[in-house]
Amino acid sequence: MSDCDPRDIAIKSFFLGPQSENREWLRRKWIEILDNWITWRASRFPQDGKSIPLKDRESPAFQQSLRRLDAAVNEVLKDLEDETPKFTPRYIGHMVSEISLPALLGHVCALMHNPNNTSREVSRVTSRLEDEAIADLGVMLGFGPEARGHFTSGGTMANFEALWRAIVRMDREIKDQTGLSFLALGPWTFGREFERISGQPFNGPVVLVPNNKHFSWVKAVSLMGLGDEAFWPVALDHEGRLCPRDLRAKIEQAQKENRPILMVVSVAGTTEMGEVDPVNEVQDLLDEQGKNKIWHHVDAAYGAYYASLLDGGELESRLSKPVAKALRAIRRADSVTLDPHKLGYVPYACGAFIARDEEHYRTRHFFADYLHDKNRSRWAFTLEGSRSGAGVTATWLANRALGLNPGGYGRLLAKGLEAREAMVAELRENVPEFHPIEPTDLNILCFNLSYPGGKLSEANELTERVFHQFESSPNFSVSKTILSRPAYKLLIDRLAAERSLEIDTDKWFLLRLVLMNPFIVSRESNTNFVREFVRELKSFLKSR
Repeated sequence: MSDCDPRDIAIKSFFLGPQSENREWLRRKWIEILDNWITWRASRFPQDGKSIPLKDRESPAFQQSLRRLDAAVNEVLKDLEDETPKFTPRYIGHMVSEISLPALLGHVCALMHNPNNTSREVSRVTSRLEDEAIADLGVMLGFGPEARGHFTSGGTMANFEALWRAIVRMDREIKDQTGLSFLALGPWTFGREFERISGQPFNGPVVLVPNNKHFSWVKAVSLMGLGDEAFWPVALDHEGRLCPRDLRAKIEQAQKENRPILMVVSVAGTTEMGEVDPVNEVQDLLDEQGKNKIWHHVDAAYGAYYASLLDGGELESRLSKPVAKALRAIRRADSVTLDPHKLGYVPYACGAFIARDEEHYRTRHFFADYLHDKNRSRWAFTLEGSRSGAGVTATWLANRALGLNPGGYGRLLAKGLEAREAMVAELRENVPEFHPIEPTDLNILCFNLSYPGGKLSEANELTERVFHQFESSPNFSVSKTILSRPAYKLLIDRLAAERSLEIDTDKWFLLRLVLMNPFIVSRESNTNFVREFVRELKSFLKSR
């Protein structure tokens, strides 16, 4: 980051910094938070007297117990010195990076009170913060403050929540038509009764998900008892995104076979390469269905926060026009998955499921006699029972401190796009073997190392060898992914043609860089991380 722009300087205040530069402020605030919690506890019911008197605290048994605890804590601290240093700009491996200070402090503040957002009875404050944080995220996505949702343990559970609601909606429609409930009877009894009443077999619903899917969708279909055959993959185009033409064909096939379509999924920020499906084209196609409206869920676990750039100005221009159109179209979908613990820079584990309004958020209700606030808490209609308020508070505080707009999160995420552009430029200039996957939509850069005119298997061997050299080196952490046929056939064919590679294998091995850290492009550091990475990559290539 450059000190030329005061807005960039402000972003630096939200992170501890690679060398713990903001340590003094954080230390003071941390002690303030701890003192506040301790004082709050001590002042609640002072008339009750002390349960741990001084004579107990000074006893040999008590002191010995504290020494054991002290030793155990020190052991953990020592062990954690070997943990992956994900805070540094040298970590460009997976979808995790530096935690923002607002999120960290919000998480700690709530953690000390240990709220369980299953019920407002035990989360008076964090349940309110959940309402407000969901509304904030809904506004960012374009749904507006009428959006409804809740926080989850991550994107996988949020995707489950979406499919569950789609099943409930299908069940209501079928019950209106036949008087039978798919959910109440179960698929086997329902199938027999449906055929008895209608004279036709019930072939079961289908879910249409693109081949760039997250693995949670296969899990979801299995978990909901729909059967593997209910999972209908939608083909990808030559750029690795959902193909609207194939989606149309799949919809027509399902209708011809009298298969209810539970849901169509598009992805905004794929796990592998950060690709953004044409959400706008998918929604246009679904709008053609008229009264036969099909639920459209956008799995934006990774890419949702990029909606904070959408103001038509300078930062939005960092996104390609197709990507900006796709992100802007999220507001037209029925529901969204997003993960604050990714590009929200919030501690694990923290995901969110958001529906456009109360009607889309509705599902079956389940009640427990020992919880009385049935109309006010989310426990009756969430898949998870106990849900920590820590992620809620972390997200709420980060939303309010940074701002879900171009001046806040938008400016922060633009740093990742800047880092990607810088990395591509440096690699193009200095590494002839560099062959990127393009277009690159967000801040993930995937590339293969190859020599024009060779074989794909040879390129894979070279790329994999370099990956393992990075694994063995302490200097940079990277990740890998593999594109396989038939899912990525059109993309692989295009890439191979660009490089004049003979396709002699069904797999394309890629190095994967997730450029999340906001300090990768810092101009004040002694190290130019982009050039240093390229220098190390070149040394690996020479060492073959």
